[in-house]
Amino acid sequence: RKYWNKLKQRLKEEGNEIIFITARCERYCAEPYEKTYKWLTENEIPFDKLVINALDKGETALNENIDVFIDDQIKNCMLTKAKGIKTIYFDIEHKEENKEFITAYSWHDILNKIKVI
Repeated sequence: RKYWNKLKQRLKEEGNEIIFITARCERYCAEPYEKTYKWLTENEIPFDKLVINALDKGETALNENIDVFIDDQIKNCMLTKAKGIKTIYFDIEHKEENKEFITAYSWHDILNKIKVI
């Protein structure tokens, strides 16, 4: 976990703004903002903004002016790509490369793919 946090910190140090977008909402989770904020800070994950209640992550990413969107769910990647946003599919289960998206298999891989973009 520390290794991942260092890589995410490197993203931040390189001047990237980090926005976490989650579908968590009060309908299904009590205090979704507070719980997510607490988890991110306790795990020392750097971020600039946290957006909750994002049922359509494509629309939310567009509204937040996201340049590069990273997610581990194909559905969310499809929604953002449809909005014209560069999208990285984070294949944490190491399935097979998805030809529709840039695919990354680790945070280190994500850093390298962002540099190419």
